[in-house]
Amino acid sequence: MTIAYVNDQVIDGRGGAYKGYVIVEGDKIAAVGRGDPQSLGGDVERRDLTAKSILPGLIDCHIHLRNDGVADPRAQAAADTDAVATLRSARNARRTLEAGVTTIRDCGSRGGIDYALRTASQQGLCPTPRLVLSGMMICMTGGHGWSLGYEADGPDGLRRAARAMIKAGADNVKLIASGGILTPSTDIGAPQFTIEEMRAAVEEAHAAGKISCAHAHGTTAIKNAVKAGVDSIEHGYLIDDEGIQLMLDRGTYLVA
Repeated sequence: MTIAYVNDQVIDGRGGAYKGYVIVEGDKIAAVGRGDPQSLGGDVERRDLTAKSILPGLIDCHIHLRNDGVADPRAQAAADTDAVATLRSARNARRTLEAGVTTIRDCGSRGGIDYALRTASQQGLCPTPRLVLSGMMICMTGGHGWSLGYEADGPDGLRRAARAMIKAGADNVKLIASGGILTPSTDIGAPQFTIEEMRAAVEEAHAAGKISCAHAHGTTAIKNAVKAGVDSIEHGYLIDDEGIQLMLDRGTYLVA
């Protein structure tokens, strides 16, 4: 099915904004242009979007669909059964999509909830953005996120954990490189995994054609994760100039 959206303001994502059109064939954008499209043909559905705008879908690189914007997401996650968390995730996915966010990276779920949501979306049971999934975040024994994460220790343990997440369906292997705000008795600045431990997991992710990210607040933890080869640092609150330069040198992204 081909649809022509006409008479709208097109924001092209490269600095341009103009009255124009967008033609969509199936799930692909076939053409974008200024003015009114010519010679559409009789099999093209024409939709007039006068006084509206079309812009590229937004991308949220760090989200947890199982949580709302509550003051204590840890308490909410602990109270929800997997069934309730699945329903909450589906609702939040729809809200996210309706807000114009068309791709998300869920950086940690539990109980296969995110994978079930992806399957449901593929079967047309519920609308979601495109999903880049992490499954369970990998943490050290007793480390940040242990109550919701997958505990592992040592390079061999991290390698097995990464393989388990990839087997389950992860696109993005998430590592917990430092303490966090929402886990009692952890210091947000304290490093948790070693470089060698994280490198083993990152190697497995990359060997499988996947990506890897690291939750890292503290200065040392950030640099350890970058040296281990992660593709992105999540949060990075206490990064210093040396860490910034190291990320620039290695091409590591910051998801603030």
